[in-house]
Amino acid sequence: MNTLSRLSALVVLLSCSLASGISPAEAGRQTDAARRHLNQVERQLRDAQDDVARAKRDLEDAQRRQKQLPDQIEQGKKQISSLKNRLAEAGKSLDEARGKIAPAEQAVKQKQEAVAPAQRQVPKVQAQVDAVRIRLWTQIQQKPDYRAAADAQAAAQKRYDQACEACLAELGKVESYAKLAQELARREQELEELRQAKAPVSRVGAASTQWIETKNEVERRKQTAMEGDVAIATTRSELKTATDALDALKAKYEQEMKLHPDLSPLLAELEKARKAAQAAEANLDKARAELAAASKAIEQSQSQEKSAREKLQQEEQELARKQKSLNSADDDVKDARRRIDNREDDVNRLRRERERAEDTLRDKLRQESRARSSGKKK
Repeated sequence: MNTLSRLSALVVLLSCSLASGISPAEAGRQTDAARRHLNQVERQLRDAQDDVARAKRDLEDAQRRQKQLPDQIEQGKKQISSLKNRLAEAGKSLDEARGKIAPAEQAVKQKQEAVAPAQRQVPKVQAQVDAVRIRLWTQIQQKPDYRAAADAQAAAQKRYDQACEACLAELGKVESYAKLAQELARREQELEELRQAKAPVSRVGAASTQWIETKNEVERRKQTAMEGDVAIATTRSELKTATDALDALKAKYEQEMKLHPDLSPLLAELEKARKAAQAAEANLDKARAELAAASKAIEQSQSQEKSAREKLQQEEQELARKQKSLNSADDDVKDARRRIDNREDDVNRLRRERERAEDTLRDKLRQESRARSSGKKK
């Protein structure tokens, strides 16, 4: 039954009710029915209005896509073209980097092979230099001036040692020092016995501390006695003079020996061998660095290529999505307009039906009021 039929039925029912004089209960039921019908019409009207608003939003979205997507698609095509160029460049860089690996590996191998012979040459020449040095120094040590200086230094050393021994011997006669030396010997023996017995660490540590303190005091007494001894001071000065003279003579002969025809060429050869070894090691380090750089370049190029490929895939998917959205925009516009027209017709129809339902409800309310009044009079 359509809306007009239902309305006609209500009008007929109302006329019959007025003519026949219905009971208050029946009048109440008809009022409730009219109220439910009005609520139903209002819900249908709200739904229709919501559908119109939704269709208008869909229409705006479709029209926006019709307006904006062509430019976005064009920009997307340009971006894809740029990404394809980047991908090609990354692939080219990767090929170039891979092409450098084999030569770099070969260079490292060659430099490694050159290092070992260069390094072996250094000790070989060094042995020759040492042999000549020993021979020349043996000859130098037989020279009268060198023997005299060496003998003088040895004699001065002997006098100094004797002075020190004499000083310490006199110190040993001092009672306080003798007791201190005896205490040191006792503490040293106690410490050794504790260690042999594997005594607790705390006891060994305490005994060791006492031994060290006593030993330091003994050494301090020795040092004080020796610093104040006149004979030691005199012989120390004589020893320094003799040692300086011998060192000066050694330096003189060292310089002369470097110019000796047997040694000079070997020293030059040794320097040359050292430089050659250093150069070989430096060349190997450089080759290894170039190989590492080539390997890193491959990693970077692979990363760039992967990034460009992933970005290209994303852009192509986005372009396809936008193209699909644009292709459907015309149909979406037509569909939204059709929905708007249909539901606006429903809105207008339902508004009229709502007015009739409101009139019917008012009539039913008056009818119910009259029926209740009549019931009270009876």
